Amino acid sequence: SHIGTLSGRMVETILSLRFFIFQYGIVYKLNVHGSDTSFAVYGWSWAAFAVILVIFKVFAFIQKIAVSFRLVRRFIQGLALLVSLAGIIVAVVLTELSVQDIFASVLAFLPTGWGILSIACAWKPPIKRIGMWESVRSLARLYDAGMGMLIFLPSAFLSLFPFVSTFKHV
Repeated sequence: SHIGTLSGRMVETILSLRFFIFQYGIVYKLNVHGSDTSFAVYGWSWAAFAVILVIFKVFAFIQKIAVSFRLVRRFIQGLALLVSLAGIIVAVVLTELSVQDIFASVLAFLPTGWGILSIACAWKPPIKRIGMWESVRSLARLYDAGMGMLIFLPSAFLSLFPFVSTFKHV
């Protein structure tokens, strides 16, 4: 209800900027940029985030458009996945990017996406008017599924072991 007013939306937007500051802090700790502390490093991280969003949109768009062409859809999704993995491998081989940097980037991009979702929810009416609300909803579904897996996967894995069920009965 606090985002129903313009001042509430502005406050929510300002509070959501903390997620971008988190990304800013992680980006400058990566090994890939060396000793470069220019603002361009942060810009490159946003470019990488934009590429991730475009790949996500390709997967979502292909899902809707090729309902009757499952084989074509799977081929395009597989091709996009392989090209993405090849791009990451080439970046690791040809630049100073390390596997540790990739994991740190994932940790930086997760809150960034959450910040974008928070801002989009605060500004829902204008987002709907420009036709981006379905993209926001599909990104939110992706976050929901990812967080569910992150939270429930360890407990599902541990439930496979018999010693865990012993603790349940105590």
